[in-house]
Amino acid sequence: MNNVRSIKRILPLQRTADCFSRGKVYLLLFITAIVYSFSLPGDFVYDDVAITVVENPALTGEASLEEILSWDRPLREFTYMLDHALWGLHSAGYHLQNLLWHGANVLLLYYFLLLLGVNSRLAYAAALLFSIHPINVEAAAWISGRKELLCLFFELQSCFLFVHAAFRREDSQTSWWIIYGGSILACLCALLSKQVAVSIPVLLAASYWAYAVASHEPFRLGRFLRLIFPHALLTILFLFFSYGILETIGLAQERGVFYDPASRDVTYTLLSACLTPFATFFESLRLCLWPMDLTVERAYPPVTIGSDARWMAGAALMAGWFFIAIRVRKTVPYALFSLIWIFAAWAPVSGALPVGYLMADRYLYIPCAGFCLIFVILGERFLRYFQQRTVWLPAFCLFAIVLFFSAWTIYREFDWRNEIALWESASAARPNLAKARVCLGNAYADAGRREEAFQSWKKALELDPHLPQVWLNWGNEEKRAQRFSEAEACYNKALELLPTYGTAHYQLGLLYDLQGKQNDALEHFKLAAQHFYTRRAVNSRIGRAYYQISRIHFSRKEIQEARAYLVRAEKMAPEFAPVHLLKGMMSQNNKTARQAFQQAIRLNPSYSEAYYNLGALEWSEGRLELAQKLWERAIAINPSLSSLVEKIKGAQLTE
Repeated sequence: MNNVRSIKRILPLQRTADCFSRGKVYLLLFITAIVYSFSLPGDFVYDDVAITVVENPALTGEASLEEILSWDRPLREFTYMLDHALWGLHSAGYHLQNLLWHGANVLLLYYFLLLLGVNSRLAYAAALLFSIHPINVEAAAWISGRKELLCLFFELQSCFLFVHAAFRREDSQTSWWIIYGGSILACLCALLSKQVAVSIPVLLAASYWAYAVASHEPFRLGRFLRLIFPHALLTILFLFFSYGILETIGLAQERGVFYDPASRDVTYTLLSACLTPFATFFESLRLCLWPMDLTVERAYPPVTIGSDARWMAGAALMAGWFFIAIRVRKTVPYALFSLIWIFAAWAPVSGALPVGYLMADRYLYIPCAGFCLIFVILGERFLRYFQQRTVWLPAFCLFAIVLFFSAWTIYREFDWRNEIALWESASAARPNLAKARVCLGNAYADAGRREEAFQSWKKALELDPHLPQVWLNWGNEEKRAQRFSEAEACYNKALELLPTYGTAHYQLGLLYDLQGKQNDALEHFKLAAQHFYTRRAVNSRIGRAYYQISRIHFSRKEIQEARAYLVRAEKMAPEFAPVHLLKGMMSQNNKTARQAFQQAIRLNPSYSEAYYNLGALEWSEGRLELAQKLWERAIAINPSLSSLVEKIKGAQLTE
């Protein structure tokens, strides 16, 4: 017996080797790949455009490494940078990486459950359900949902290695430290993927306990505390430092990217903090069990009164489940382990603290791993009676569920194929949600469907008349149609609702400048620089406002003021090519001007004005052949510059 116990401590992964089957693993990965292959043609949608990919300053070069590390999910940003290096802005490559992470999670979940001693059939069924569960579509098929995929991967990896190290003999110090150090590193990576990983010490404790019970090992509290200390310390430090980078609750964002009005507009009291988690727990489990009501926006309101039936149902369900799980913790330890996993993974977004979205499909990606395990455990127990009479019934039930879930998952993936499909599905699911109408209007406008955009925005204003984003977007569309008076009225309406709306000030400044109203333009550009606020690259936005101010002063021959604002613009937006073009135009030294024009071209290889001005400089110094090449490039990009080129050439001939 001692020899057997010793072998188990040295090789706790032996049980996974005994259950290993390449065919089963390949089938698991094949099903995952087939089901999620329908997400590969999807476009960039929602936050993919305004925040995470297309306009991500980490990818455009506007954000430094130091700034990226200060963001809330820096590890995700690095994966986007890898995608950008490989695929540019081809969305299929980004979706492919999401699919690979999801497949890795499915595989890792399977082997993790085997490590804990879960029956191989149940472990396989749980991993299979997790792989095709419709609730996971938002996290796996949405590029911006990658934070959930990364977080679960590193949480599972940390738990896997932690258990392996905890029950392994330390006779080989090097290999033991590699395994244990890998667990700590994975914990750090999980924290850098998403803030919900602060629950990882609880997941580690549950994993340690489940393995000890299943393997009949003693639960050595002292050893456990020593091993978990680095993980807990990392979590505490992360909580301390992350408060400065958490997204500001209630902040209105552009392009419809603002927080859930259902939680933003309700005063969050102590009663809400105590009772809302029970309501969201009930709703979360309902969605996991019957994932038919899936939508990108839920508008789930917090509990504000004690008589709200939602929290009562959630409290009863939570108490009942935990009571049963504790009663059977020795015979079926994985039931309690599953509930602890669900609870710990869901708790950070439960509503105990004021969050932007009280409910979101992507929030349930990590808890779903625990749900799938407890679902197959309870299902197996329920079918055990019938199995004595009908051997094929469990397999048939699993097949039917997998087939149904796979079909629904594929159907849901089509909602994420483009911006219009996403917000049409959201508007159908929540017809009285103003945000869905705003975003649908934005999608129509981007597609050139102006009338449908206006209709959608009108509907949004009927539902909520206090939406400055609607008037901003409406104004942009009117300006695009050369209807300047209507655009001005829209921007002013946005500022009437939100006087500190920096983007509205900036757009109004551009409009006034286009109309030749330079004094009014200067006023609004200065207000934009004062009130610009975004979650990322706010300095770049302010720098662009300073550039506009400098450009107007330069056009009015107010050189001193132009230079002062240009210095600010270059300091805050050094990657903005027009800043360097203006710097070259203002320079009295040809060498400095040439360097500035060349820098503008490096930052924007399609910047026709930079080629034109550099060509004019080379022409003035007698390098006619070089100037001609630069002008040819400028005219190829912008044919309207040909008249200016001919004017310069004609002036020299006249002389």
